[in-house]
Amino acid sequence: MPIPGVTIYHQLQEVLDQSRSIAASQKRDVDLLDVQLNELVAQKGAALLDLARYYLPEFSRAAVESTFAEVRAALLEVLGRKERTQAELTARAQRFVETVQTLDDKLDFITQQLNKQVERREELEIQVADKLKEDVDFQRLSREAAQMEARLQQNEARVHELQSSANEKLPPYEQSQLFQYLYRNGYGTSDYKGTGMTKSLDKWVAKLIDFPKARNGYEFLRNTPKLMAEEVARRQAEFKSLMEQIEAIEYRHTDEIGLTAVLEEGRKLGAKRDEIVATLEKTRTEQQAVDVELQQLDQTQGKFYEEAIKKFEQFLTQTETGVLQTRAQRTPDPRDDEIVARIADLTAQIERLKPQIARAVLERKKADELAGGMDLVVNRFRQNNFDSERSSFADALRTDAELQRYLQGLTKPEELWQVFRRQQKFEPTWAETVSVQGAQIVMEALNNPKVSRVLVNATAQVVEGALNSMAQSGIERRAPEREARQTQTGRPRSGGHFTTGEGF
Repeated sequence: MPIPGVTIYHQLQEVLDQSRSIAASQKRDVDLLDVQLNELVAQKGAALLDLARYYLPEFSRAAVESTFAEVRAALLEVLGRKERTQAELTARAQRFVETVQTLDDKLDFITQQLNKQVERREELEIQVADKLKEDVDFQRLSREAAQMEARLQQNEARVHELQSSANEKLPPYEQSQLFQYLYRNGYGTSDYKGTGMTKSLDKWVAKLIDFPKARNGYEFLRNTPKLMAEEVARRQAEFKSLMEQIEAIEYRHTDEIGLTAVLEEGRKLGAKRDEIVATLEKTRTEQQAVDVELQQLDQTQGKFYEEAIKKFEQFLTQTETGVLQTRAQRTPDPRDDEIVARIADLTAQIERLKPQIARAVLERKKADELAGGMDLVVNRFRQNNFDSERSSFADALRTDAELQRYLQGLTKPEELWQVFRRQQKFEPTWAETVSVQGAQIVMEALNNPKVSRVLVNATAQVVEGALNSMAQSGIERRAPEREARQTQTGRPRSGGHFTTGEGF
């Protein structure tokens, strides 16, 4: 049994929410390690200052205080720069999260409304089609239109045939100097003015090339295609008028039953859904750019702390800490030994923390990539209207297994999307279901988004036999002008879908 597209969508959304939650948790872990490292670096700086102060009698207090203050200020500037950048990006990322959530909620609501409109449209289309099939005028005019379409096709084919023949046969006439000489001078007509020797020579030439027959053939090739084309144009105008009468009957029933209002509301909802989907795509692209910046900030975290460590090494050099440590070993007072031990312990803690930070950053990157890939799949799913109630998937699809493979890193986002895309289909509409039972030509007409599905099916029921294909061809012939007229008058289109894609 096919799996409803809505069910698959909810499964994808659940995995997306889980992957986002994991990514947020990984970010918190990185932030906590970040705070720990800041604290250790600050404690080490304080310990170094304590050690320097212990030996103030041998060093200039002013020099030490000045040097440390300068280094500390530089360090705080480095860390402050990182924190400000991180805070700004985090705030932007949070705003994107809130915007996406709002858009998601709106999209879900509009999707529900569209599904209702699609269901209502199907019900009313059946009612309109039934009304048309019972309408005597519609029956008569539909048969006349089918017959006229058949004649039009024959006439158009004949005009095309004559025009092709003229294009092929006229050049020899036009390139013949003898024929053109006689024709231009009106030989054989009242316009001919030749006398004496000229008339005798012209008569001889006319007999030589059988000019009367040639002139008849030339004039036929020049004039007949044009005259027939004018006649076909007149008949096309008649056909247009006939189709307008048929459409007027269709519109009357459509308005009375309420289908027109449903189509209008459906188009508005469909346009809104397309707009939200496009905005979501744009917003997510901008959001991903901010997320990448945050990831890069974490990945380059070592550079910030490397810069800080270099500042402390500079401080050690300037305050001759090496000498201080040596002196601490020689003095009997244990206080300086305790400070040196504290510095060594803090240094060791910092070094041990670095690999943890690197691993945490790597895990966060993986989590962000999984969440981003899942977001891509869900977004495409909705862009293609796979979440509509008409959308279904083959029962052979193992959604849980495919999602597990993705979460384990065995499937890339594009590969996962292709798995779902290949297993998806849209259930046929009422019009398509009815048409499957009829002529194939009806299905071909329904593939044209400009064609009214109600008109196609109603006509197929009242025009039988060989004329059925002519009736559908006539509807397709009229479709572009009909759509242009609907746009001009503000009437909702009765063909195609509510959205740019299938499903609604």
